[in-house]
Amino acid sequence: MVIEQCGVCLDTFDTYSSLPCGHGFCEGCTLRLARCPFCRTPCRAHAGSEPGSEPDFDLIQSEHVRVMVRAAYRVLNEHQLWDRLRNVEPSRETGFAFSQDPDILSIMRLIMDDPHYTGHSGASIGQTMQMMYLVARRGFAVLIHYLEYD
Repeated sequence: MVIEQCGVCLDTFDTYSSLPCGHGFCEGCTLRLARCPFCRTPCRAHAGSEPGSEPDFDLIQSEHVRVMVRAAYRVLNEHQLWDRLRNVEPSRETGFAFSQDPDILSIMRLIMDDPHYTGHSGASIGQTMQMMYLVARRGFAVLIHYLEYD
């Protein structure tokens, strides 16, 4: 059995809460944070309020990837899908691109239906989902590091 522990107060989670960067802590700590202690991304003022500043998407050098990530990030925030994405498991063989998991397919459909999303193929949505999965699990700063070495 895996016990989730808050990285701020070190208590076990009563209620898990995600920050705009994708990192998560107990709800009590996220209400008090001005910035994520892991990646320093500004946090929303309190639960239920508008999200704080978005990550700096301009750090992504490829314009095509930047537009896809920005659109996917917006969709995941708008539909509050970060926890759902964090809990799916991509296929070991194909990642997200050919998944038959209903949760993965519904998230992919929402992203592809967004008018700002410019992916053109299964490979594009697969890459976008992999990047958003990374953000959901480890935060936006890890995505920038990943893209620098990709």
